[in-house]
Amino acid sequence: MRLAFALGGLLAVVSGVAHADSLRRTVAPMTLADGAVCDLLRAQAKDRCQAVAQAGAATVYQSGSAAGIRRLVLAIDTGDRVVVSPPVDVVAEQLASATPTLRQVAIDGQPGVVLDVVATWKPGAPTAHRQSVVGCTQRGALWKCAQVDVGACDARVGADGTITTSCGASAPLSIE
Repeated sequence: MRLAFALGGLLAVVSGVAHADSLRRTVAPMTLADGAVCDLLRAQAKDRCQAVAQAGAATVYQSGSAAGIRRLVLAIDTGDRVVVSPPVDVVAEQLASATPTLRQVAIDGQPGVVLDVVATWKPGAPTAHRQSVVGCTQRGALWKCAQVDVGACDARVGADGTITTSCGASAPLSIE
């Protein structure tokens, strides 16, 4: 299971699409969780894992430790299985907060779920703010996600799945 999760993350990086509007979008299939989602996420023996947000069949899980990487994923219970999005990784050193928000939007005209993660670090940290958005929807039997790392800009996700940033860039959460 960990190998499938790692390969899914690698596929997301390799299949990335660069846009002229300066936001990088990657598309990857969701991973089938063949056990508990937290078992999938614990990379180190001291890592903690817990559900941190829920909306309907969608749950956000966060794992990690105070000194390493915090990993957030969107898990969707489809009724007969649980599928997991590509991760949003946040450096935990000097982290003030990593706030996940879930909402429903249309992605390519289909119902979808968006995980929006805003991370802020304490004063003096190399990075002050970072936002990442993961939007997932079902295509036939497959669930796929589009992931956009917004960076230091503030972003808003429209009802149609379009991301607009305070820096002037925009990108769709399209998986096609």
